[in-house]
Amino acid sequence: MPIGYPIGIDERNMVRLWNHYQRDKNASRRSGSGRRRITTTADDLYLLQCARHRTTITALQLESQLSAAARKPMFRQTASRRLHEGGLLARRPVVCVSFSPSAGQSAVALGP
Repeated sequence: MPIGYPIGIDERNMVRLWNHYQRDKNASRRSGSGRRRITTTADDLYLLQCARHRTTITALQLESQLSAAARKPMFRQTASRRLHEGGLLARRPVVCVSFSPSAGQSAVALGP
Protein backbone atom coordinates (compact mmCIF):
# COMPACT_ATOMS: atom_id res chain seq x y z
CA MET A 1 0.00 0.00 0.00
CA PRO A 2 1.47 3.42 -1.02
CA ILE A 3 2.45 5.90 1.70
CA GLY A 4 -0.08 8.65 0.88
CA TYR A 5 -2.97 6.33 -0.01
CA PRO A 6 -4.98 6.79 3.24
CA ILE A 7 -5.11 10.59 2.80
CA GLY A 8 -5.41 10.62 -1.00
CA ILE A 9 -1.97 11.95 -1.95
CA ASP A 10 0.12 10.47 -4.74
CA GLU A 11 3.35 8.81 -3.59
CA ARG A 12 5.53 11.11 -5.73
CA ASN A 13 3.96 14.18 -4.13
CA MET A 14 4.35 12.64 -0.68
CA VAL A 15 8.07 12.05 -1.32
CA ARG A 16 8.47 15.62 -2.63
CA LEU A 17 6.75 17.05 0.46
CA TRP A 18 8.85 14.87 2.76
CA ASN A 19 12.08 16.00 1.07
CA HIS A 20 10.94 19.61 1.31
CA TYR A 21 10.20 19.13 5.02
CA GLN A 22 13.59 17.52 5.62
CA ARG A 23 15.37 20.37 3.84
CA ASP A 24 13.42 23.40 5.14
CA LYS A 25 11.68 22.02 8.25
CA ASN A 26 8.48 23.30 6.70
CA ALA A 27 6.03 21.57 4.38
CA SER A 28 3.86 24.55 3.50
CA ARG A 29 3.41 25.96 0.02
CA ARG A 30 6.11 28.28 -1.24
CA SER A 31 5.20 31.95 -1.13
CA GLY A 32 5.17 33.96 -4.32
CA SER A 33 4.54 31.07 -6.63
CA GLY A 34 1.69 32.81 -8.46
CA ARG A 35 1.63 35.36 -11.23
CA ARG A 36 4.16 38.18 -10.89
CA ARG A 37 2.79 41.63 -10.11
CA ILE A 38 3.36 44.43 -12.60
CA THR A 39 3.53 47.05 -9.83
CA THR A 40 5.72 47.11 -6.75
CA THR A 41 4.56 47.88 -3.23
CA ALA A 42 6.01 51.37 -3.57
CA ASP A 43 4.03 51.90 -6.79
CA ASP A 44 0.84 50.79 -5.03
CA LEU A 45 1.45 53.19 -2.13
CA TYR A 46 2.15 56.04 -4.56
CA LEU A 47 -1.06 55.25 -6.42
CA LEU A 48 -3.11 55.29 -3.21
CA GLN A 49 -1.44 58.51 -2.04
CA CYS A 50 -2.24 60.25 -5.33
CA ALA A 51 -5.83 58.98 -5.22
CA ARG A 52 -6.35 60.24 -1.67
CA HIS A 53 -4.78 63.60 -2.47
CA ARG A 54 -6.79 64.21 -5.67
CA THR A 55 -10.26 62.85 -5.02
CA THR A 56 -11.68 63.57 -8.48
CA ILE A 57 -8.97 61.87 -10.56
CA THR A 58 -10.08 58.84 -12.61
CA ALA A 59 -8.39 55.44 -12.77
CA LEU A 60 -7.20 56.20 -16.32
CA GLN A 61 -5.55 59.44 -15.17
CA LEU A 62 -3.96 57.65 -12.22
CA GLU A 63 -2.66 54.97 -14.57
CA SER A 64 -1.06 57.52 -16.90
CA GLN A 65 0.41 59.44 -13.96
CA LEU A 66 2.00 56.32 -12.44
CA SER A 67 3.21 55.10 -15.85
CA ALA A 68 5.00 58.42 -16.36
CA ALA A 69 6.43 58.44 -12.83
CA ALA A 70 7.59 54.82 -12.78
CA ARG A 71 8.58 54.75 -16.48
CA LYS A 72 6.90 51.41 -17.04
CA PRO A 73 3.54 50.51 -18.55
CA MET A 74 0.48 49.98 -16.40
CA PHE A 75 -3.14 49.33 -17.28
CA ARG A 76 -6.30 51.11 -16.13
CA GLN A 77 -7.67 47.83 -14.77
CA THR A 78 -4.52 47.38 -12.67
CA ALA A 79 -4.96 50.87 -11.23
CA SER A 80 -8.61 50.11 -10.42
CA ARG A 81 -7.65 46.83 -8.78
CA ARG A 82 -4.93 48.46 -6.64
CA LEU A 83 -7.34 51.18 -5.51
CA HIS A 84 -9.87 48.52 -4.54
CA GLU A 85 -7.21 46.58 -2.61
CA GLY A 86 -6.35 49.81 -0.77
CA GLY A 87 -9.96 50.35 0.25
CA LEU A 88 -10.76 53.02 -2.33
CA LEU A 89 -13.17 52.83 -5.22
CA ALA A 90 -11.99 53.43 -8.76
CA ARG A 91 -13.43 56.61 -10.14
CA ARG A 92 -15.03 56.76 -13.54
CA PRO A 93 -15.54 59.90 -15.59
CA VAL A 94 -19.09 61.14 -15.12
CA VAL A 95 -21.01 63.75 -17.08
CA CYS A 96 -23.23 65.81 -14.81
CA VAL A 97 -26.59 66.87 -16.18
CA SER A 98 -28.43 69.66 -14.44
CA PHE A 99 -32.18 69.17 -14.03
CA SER A 100 -32.98 72.60 -12.62
CA PRO A 101 -35.85 74.50 -14.28
CA SER A 102 -33.64 77.45 -15.21
CA ALA A 103 -31.21 75.15 -17.05
CA GLY A 104 -34.06 73.67 -19.08
CA GLN A 105 -35.41 77.12 -19.97
CA SER A 106 -32.00 78.32 -21.16
CA ALA A 107 -31.64 75.22 -23.32
CA VAL A 108 -35.06 75.86 -24.87
CA ALA A 109 -34.23 79.53 -25.42
CA LEU A 110 -31.09 78.59 -27.39
CA GLY A 111 -33.13 76.37 -29.69
CA PRO A 112 -31.96 73.72 -32.10
